[in-house]
Amino acid sequence: MASFGLFHRTLQCALRVVGSERSLARKLCVPSEALRKWLAGDESLPTWAFLAAVDVIAEGEPFRDRGWLGERRRSPRAALNVR
Repeated sequence: MASFGLFHRTLQCALRVVGSERSLARKLCVPSEALRKWLAGDESLPTWAFLAAVDVIAEGEPFRDRGWLGERRRSPRAALNVR
């Protein structure tokens, strides 16, 4: 199931950003047991929780420090040679 892979990877990334299951459960406003089931793949991650995990990632660390994204991309203006 393709969406499970994306949802699960996103949840794992959010976990790395906040540092612990307890902190992530608090950020997502869910019981720790529900989070453990999602992380283990025992239950599907709801779309609202996926979107909340994306927010955690977006707010959690500066873009340039995200090693999992690879090289930092140039700005759109630089790519278009706009001055």
